[in-house]
Amino acid sequence: DYRILYELPFWSNGRGDVSGLRTHLYYYGKGEIKPLSDNVFESVSSLELSPNKKTLVFAKREYYGKAPQGNQLISLNTETFERKEWSLFEKASYGGVQFLNDNEVVLTINRSLERNKNENAGFYRLNLQSGNVTQIYDGSIYGLGNSIGSDIKSGGSSKITFDKEGIRYVSTVVDQAPLIHVNYKDAHISFLTQGNVSIQEYLPYKDGFIAVAMVEQQANEIYFIDKKGKLSLLSSINTQLFEEHKVVKPIKITFTNEEGRELSGYVLPPADYQKGEKYPAILDVHGGPKTVYGTVFFHEMQYWANQGYAVLFTNPTGSDGRGSVFADLRGKFGAIDYNDIMAFVDAALKQVDFIDESRVGVTGGSYGGFMTNWIIGHTNRFKAAASQRGIASWVSFSNTSDIGHTFTFSNIGTDVWKDNQLLWDQ
Repeated sequence: DYRILYELPFWSNGRGDVSGLRTHLYYYGKGEIKPLSDNVFESVSSLELSPNKKTLVFAKREYYGKAPQGNQLISLNTETFERKEWSLFEKASYGGVQFLNDNEVVLTINRSLERNKNENAGFYRLNLQSGNVTQIYDGSIYGLGNSIGSDIKSGGSSKITFDKEGIRYVSTVVDQAPLIHVNYKDAHISFLTQGNVSIQEYLPYKDGFIAVAMVEQQANEIYFIDKKGKLSLLSSINTQLFEEHKVVKPIKITFTNEEGRELSGYVLPPADYQKGEKYPAILDVHGGPKTVYGTVFFHEMQYWANQGYAVLFTNPTGSDGRGSVFADLRGKFGAIDYNDIMAFVDAALKQVDFIDESRVGVTGGSYGGFMTNWIIGHTNRFKAAASQRGIASWVSFSNTSDIGHTFTFSNIGTDVWKDNQLLWDQ
């Protein structure tokens, strides 16, 4: 059997075949379901209802053949079902919609999709009556969401809440994910949590917040965050598990890259480390590339450490947590990022004395798989490599993967028809 595929993407990870499929908006009431659009090419997301239940705001994409990177912002009267399209900016992507009141919303807008898909979205305030839109904060340093990697992580909050003075959200900051506050008047940033923390989800509660978070080398637990930013543990879901197993704490490594920027990474020593002994090591490269490794618990790394390996990990140029400029790796894959990683390995070998330099391997998934492929094609310093779900060819990746048709152009700056050689060079 066969199918004729006529759209990009024609499949989606975790969903399967999506060619010709759309997510539509329906009204359900009094035992009947009514479609709110007869446009079969429209796909809806980011749905939010006003406090008085009279207005829906959502984002939609309308396409045939090739899905665009951006979307359109729509408001809908729930009594008349009349729509209004908000053309605030050309070729933008709208998300994170939250109602401030019945007539105003706060939302995120990425205005540079074709130029740089990895640029942090800005935060805006839109009056649905007057049409007035104002920028709260450009998001250039503190973007929305938690991109810290962990294989036991759940959530990655994109929730925006607010008080009288401004908005609150979780942001990835270097290698942490605190809750922050942005003032409406001057975009002043203040941190609402203390210490090494990765907030997964949160809700305002009394004079503070209830949050699901990972703190230090603990798994997800529920915490209360007071008005001073102090976290108090409310649950003990994983306490017994962590008491029964040896958990290794990371050692911080600092180094300076070729651009003179001070960066950092970490080494997990072997769980049964003995002073004076040398151990094999695994360099683990994260995916994204716009994500980060943090100081939180990562089961796979802890497993390796308990098997007698040292584990090395860092956040090279292109990672999240240091703003849009740092995350901009367009046309530079395998250049400054590779050099950063090699500089980190050099620094780690100098700053800790238990790694056997002759027995270092490398691995990584997604972008980390790409970088593993790149590394073994450019140096012989690693004695073993495991490339996981990575990009081995930008050419085949472009039109056969679920994200390739947009990811390739926005990250490399070209496609197979415009500059095939550049894709091979990358």
